[in-house]
Amino acid sequence: MPPANQRGYDLIAKKDGRHVAVQIKNYRAPVKVPQVEKFMDFMESPEARDFTEGWMVTSSQYSKQGLVYYHQRSQPHVRLGHILNGQAHWEPIAGEDLFSEEEEETKETVTYIGVFYLQRRRW
Repeated sequence: MPPANQRGYDLIAKKDGRHVAVQIKNYRAPVKVPQVEKFMDFMESPEARDFTEGWMVTSSQYSKQGLVYYHQRSQPHVRLGHILNGQAHWEPIAGEDLFSEEEEETKETVTYIGVFYLQRRRW
């Protein structure tokens, strides 16, 4: 979990040298430009210097304008994803082909991402 009062991300994911700032948006409406812009600004800030990448994940979709903004700004270390029917779907980075010829045979591989929240109560 991030330090108290951290506004740039909701949790930290670490694995194999990757240090990821993850922001979760649980909205009914699509995520719009201001939310995408704020996260991308955070990822360019000195506060994010220790992160190798940033993920913004939503339970809804992104607005068309939000996706256009993301692709125009093109930060290769920032990814947008949404959860649909229990599966994560990632937006390609501008100019990136999601599956190269080498990866074509492995694109059916399933990746599971679990997010857990532990709330401690004082008695």
